[in-house]
Amino acid sequence: MGRSALAACVILLLLTFTVGATTWYVRPDGTGDLPTIQAAVDTLAPGDTLLLASGVFTGDGNINIAVPAKAFLMMSETADPEDCIIDCEGHLGSPRRGFNFGWVPFGIVINGVTVRNGHADEGGAVSCNGSPTFVNCIFESNRSDYLGGAVSCVYGIDEPVFRNCVFRSNEGSLWGGAIYIEGIWLDVLVDSCEFYDNHASGGGAIYCMMHEAQAEIRNSVFYNNSADGEGAPSGWAACRRISLAAPSSRMLPPLAVRSRQAPESGGRQARGCGSA
Repeated sequence: MGRSALAACVILLLLTFTVGATTWYVRPDGTGDLPTIQAAVDTLAPGDTLLLASGVFTGDGNINIAVPAKAFLMMSETADPEDCIIDCEGHLGSPRRGFNFGWVPFGIVINGVTVRNGHADEGGAVSCNGSPTFVNCIFESNRSDYLGGAVSCVYGIDEPVFRNCVFRSNEGSLWGGAIYIEGIWLDVLVDSCEFYDNHASGGGAIYCMMHEAQAEIRNSVFYNNSADGEGAPSGWAACRRISLAAPSSRMLPPLAVRSRQAPESGGRQARGCGSA
């Protein structure tokens, strides 16, 4: 996404959430309107905005954030995820992730934030059971012991969205180096994202399990993701219900990609396990 288009999106988000609402400001050093991100999301009212200062957020209250079921906007003050980082500092024996979403409604937007160094059983950076939207975020160097190196989306009738995000150097020990998807009528949208250097045993970038869960992938790039089993040789995905919608997403060299005939809808549909 170009800078002008991204700026327009940020302005639109601010207009949507700030009319008649409150903006809360939080700094990594604990100063600001409230001392931590958790304190802020607990305090804000539906429709409010949480503005995060530039810097590195870590420690109690800034990791393992339990997101309440109310619509709000969380964004970095520069809208640049390189400037605003949640460092989970997780490792084996000390599981820590960025966000925990129980069932949450539409209307939660997280914009311009990096989540790195998360480590958990499932979803090293994000455990997602609701319908948040992540825009212009980076998920980096996160790890899961089982499913979803960066993000685990499981169960529920939900529609999480990842738009203009980067997933890099994440690892899932079992399935889904970047994202793992499983649920009943769970519908995940991945739009204009980049996946590179992610790894798992199955689905180096994305693994979508059965039970009517599905993912639609638009305008996204996959590079140098790897899988030991399902998802090889391209390594990017092992899937039961993943569609690549037109205009086509693409896997960049040097990965070998097996092409399939596009359906009448103009996208590419991947069914069964293996690479798309």
